[in-house]
Amino acid sequence: MNVEPKGNLSDMPAITPTNPDAQPTTKSIWPERHIKALTIALVTLTLIGFVGWAWYIREVAVKAPPAGTIDVVSATFGGNCGVEKNNSLQWVRSACSGKKQCDYSFDWRLLGNPAPRCDKHFLVEWKCSPDGPVLNRSMSKDPPQGTLFTLAC
Repeated sequence: MNVEPKGNLSDMPAITPTNPDAQPTTKSIWPERHIKALTIALVTLTLIGFVGWAWYIREVAVKAPPAGTIDVVSATFGGNCGVEKNNSLQWVRSACSGKKQCDYSFDWRLLGNPAPRCDKHFLVEWKCSPDGPVLNRSMSKDPPQGTLFTLAC
């Protein structure tokens, strides 16, 4: 069935708004009455997250490892070249602390090149108990990539 329009489209009257100055209205998805509740919820969740983070730092992340396991106290790459002490501490500590034995793989890409024109030494110091002696392992002259440093208690 084929339906043909009757008449000519140009004969149809133009559709015009009743008020030409009227602006289109849009309905807000979040009415203003919800903004206050949303703000309170976001602030509350932020505070809860901050308190949880602070508890984690205090109770978990900063505690010394148990006796009989590795507690990395110092790790420096390029100390003989006058660079900042413990510039490698976070990497070695995160890999080895709390373990009885650790094979740390030297990675200069993580540690960077703190003194480009100097043959840098890599020194790691650790304890196995809070009152125990400080043990150390070092390598002189820019250790090759992937060199294993064995730390053990």
